[in-house]
Amino acid sequence: MALAALAGFATGTRPVAVSVQSVWIDGTPQVTGSMSDGTPLAQCELADLLLIVNQVNASGVTVRRTGLLVQGKTTKRHDKLPSNSSTKKERRLLEGLRRSAPLHVFKDSALASQIGSYTFGAGQGLKDCARYLMMAKLWAWRCPCPVCRSRSPLQFGWPALRTSSSTAPTTDFVTGVQQLAVTCTLGRPIYDPGSPHFCEWSRLVWDLLGDYQPVVMDGYGRQNRVNVSQTLTFLSATSSWGAPLASDFSDEAVMRREPSISVVQVNVWSQDWEFGPEEDRRDGDARQ
Repeated sequence: MALAALAGFATGTRPVAVSVQSVWIDGTPQVTGSMSDGTPLAQCELADLLLIVNQVNASGVTVRRTGLLVQGKTTKRHDKLPSNSSTKKERRLLEGLRRSAPLHVFKDSALASQIGSYTFGAGQGLKDCARYLMMAKLWAWRCPCPVCRSRSPLQFGWPALRTSSSTAPTTDFVTGVQQLAVTCTLGRPIYDPGSPHFCEWSRLVWDLLGDYQPVVMDGYGRQNRVNVSQTLTFLSATSSWGAPLASDFSDEAVMRREPSISVVQVNVWSQDWEFGPEEDRRDGDARQ
């Protein structure tokens, strides 16, 4: 992912440094809420993964954070969602959530430990901050058609209609990462607590970044519940300005505040970002 983001800057003159770090946990947050017609949502997971891109200037100031909830689906085709019961529940959440009613988020499937409740405002669904990730079971799609065979095994997509399983047109994973990191046309900004732009989405993200204890599980070979990867860093060009190589969320910080969802962070440093921490070029609404 770091290399994918780096490639997006390769044709420009701006030197950047890019690193990637992941934190993997066993378990996903569970949610309850209401659909747009008032029907209660069946309990389901919020998402499989939280993908975050941090854009940092040469002084070490984070000028923008962008996040995306990712719901992974193993499918036969690169552009079609499965129709099993878990997918149906997740689609009701991601595409049909009543945003003006609270979404209740819990750490556990027993709904005994609540993370918080979040009211996103007008509209329905979470298209502004979520995508499906279609994943081939093996190295290629099982569908023999030439279109599927020509596509990479990881594809972002979103159905045009709630009644359709088609997610066409899809975006390959590498391009999706570049859209998050370079063009900022995918995902939603994450604002710091105390910012005048702080919103329910931002509050949800910060709350998700701070739960789960580093316990050893009885199953799965007694592996750790929380697993932090090494940080890998890449430079787009030889630079004398000395980009910092540490993650915005350090290993030490992560182990103090274990997340309640698996997180992948891509960190992009540049000495001449042209925008400030409260700006968002993509739209002018409050995005509550």
